[in-house]
Amino acid sequence: MKGISVWNQTVSWLVGGFLLAGWCGCTGGAAGTKAAVAVNPELTLEQRMIKYQDLLREDPESLEALYQLGNVYFDMGDYTEALERYRKVLDRDPEHIPARANLAGVLQEMGELKEAIAEYRIVVEKTPDDARAHSNLGNALYVSSRPTQAMDEFRRALELDPENPHAHYNLGVAFADEGYFEEALVEWRKVMEVAPNSPVGESAERNIDRIERVRKTYEKKSPND
Repeated sequence: MKGISVWNQTVSWLVGGFLLAGWCGCTGGAAGTKAAVAVNPELTLEQRMIKYQDLLREDPESLEALYQLGNVYFDMGDYTEALERYRKVLDRDPEHIPARANLAGVLQEMGELKEAIAEYRIVVEKTPDDARAHSNLGNALYVSSRPTQAMDEFRRALELDPENPHAHYNLGVAFADEGYFEEALVEWRKVMEVAPNSPVGESAERNIDRIERVRKTYEKKSPND
């Protein structure tokens, strides 16, 4: 990694608050990534709720209906109910990776970072070649103030999927928060290249613009540096 430049040291306090993207496998939220079969996007949350409740009444043993009902609760912001459904799925099938990934995501959303990381580690252990799993673990590690471990996971995700926009974005966040703005710009420009019209691409573009504006302001104030 390159050393921090004088410019980086000077403006680091001006640039911050970057949001991590693509943190979980849950349905809902443009930054997220879906972990199972897609549901009908035309259905409202209420319609999805009714659909999977009806399926469970018809077949109480349906893990897919139980899992999807957990996703509905997550999309509604009812994390307690979502957690209960994912845990019920895992009680009956501990190898249900989508449910475990989404359980970890809900735990992270609830601030239970230690438990979330433990669940993400199981997902990574079970699916070591899944770039999304490494990116999700990296996100939780970063939120837990473990930037070095987080960056290792983001890099592993990019080894597996070089065009993963969320891993590029989050690695850029880690670089920026450590003061390595040039490296952050490289990552965010890659996001704009691989996902230009997506929410994560738009976030990357805003971050790039912020850094460029700060740099221009600094250069005007220090013409002889």
